[in-house]
Amino acid sequence: CNTTGNENYTAASESNILSVSTKFVSTCSLIFDPVSGQTYPVSVNASCSCTNPEASAVLYKNGTNVTSENNQFVSLAAGTYDYVCNVTETDNYTSASNSSTYVINKFATIVNLSLNGAEDNLTVTYPASVTAAYSTNVLTATMYRNGTNVSDENNTPVVLATGTYNYTVINPGNENYSGSSKIFFATIQQNTSICSLTFDPVSPVNYSTQVNVSCGCTNPESAATLYKNGTNVTSENNQFVSLAAGSYQYVCNVTETANYTSALNSS
Repeated sequence: CNTTGNENYTAASESNILSVSTKFVSTCSLIFDPVSGQTYPVSVNASCSCTNPEASAVLYKNGTNVTSENNQFVSLAAGTYDYVCNVTETDNYTSASNSSTYVINKFATIVNLSLNGAEDNLTVTYPASVTAAYSTNVLTATMYRNGTNVSDENNTPVVLATGTYNYTVINPGNENYSGSSKIFFATIQQNTSICSLTFDPVSPVNYSTQVNVSCGCTNPESAATLYKNGTNVTSENNQFVSLAAGSYQYVCNVTETANYTSALNSS
């Protein structure tokens, strides 16, 4: 500031330096639409903005500059994403940063498994069939029986030998879908064998009368055996033979096999 002199006053001046030492404080906002915690598939809008008019806000996702996605709906895989919205310091404004984590959950897969129409363990008697049917809501599932892939038997009746079988259906999922599984057991019980022993004519008979002793069992996996007084006479089964006078103890039996029990009938 100064003034010139005149005939009555001398000239004068005075100067000062004005220093602006405090910068404006910048702030950044980071807004998600929809909010975190959604389930795949979903499109997400991450909106990043800062109050510093001298520099542009920058948006990062997992450390990568994705400013081109700012305020845009983008499709993301299931997972956890670390977002950062920031602005650099300028002549008149401070730097600022805002960060947040966004989570997208995997879509839950579901597998269905039924044995002979019921979603439960199964017990049947040989040679009853087993029909295993499976499905899944998304992707592809595989059906195993005792560890062997039997997907091609889906909803198809099969006859299994006596034993217990583990049916497992697995949908392994992937990066966007969770895995799922279901297990049921099918138990095939032995069938009960029955032996019949018939005489023609019926006892007692007179000497010189031929007798037909018929021995039969319901086990198709093994032949019936006919004994007379402890001796194997299967060759006489269902044949008319002449016997001496006396008492005879006949036994008709069959041995146990994989799918049928043993059985015995005596007379």
